[in-house]
Amino acid sequence: MESKLFETRKNQKIAILTVALLSVIFLTIFSVRAENTVTYVSLPVKLVQQAYSNWCWAAGSESILYYCKNYLDFGREATQWDIVKYIYGSYVNKPASLYDIQRALELLWCWFFTHDTSKWLDNFIWANCRANCKL
Repeated sequence: MESKLFETRKNQKIAILTVALLSVIFLTIFSVRAENTVTYVSLPVKLVQQAYSNWCWAAGSESILYYCKNYLDFGREATQWDIVKYIYGSYVNKPASLYDIQRALELLWCWFFTHDTSKWLDNFIWANCRANCKL
């Protein structure tokens, strides 16, 4: 009885090792290796260098207006100089609030911002300001 049990366990071990070995060989030969691919998407956004230290908001606004006019076919372009002049009446080196930025873009875009668009704009402008002004 003991020899049958031993032989059965021995056969089980051999069977398990055979299946494991064949699996490794099969996977090695027939496996499709996944390529490590990364897809980058870049938007054709105009890179605008701010004219003054506190004009990151105006440079970002100019970039947005350029993209909308040339790639989304609405609105019109304006330079950061035009935007600052509209908000402050002169070319002062001052930061602007999000309300001021939205007001300038609404006028130049001839488009009313919805709440969702306003959130998107806030994130875009602040990301641009952090990058340009080292905030």
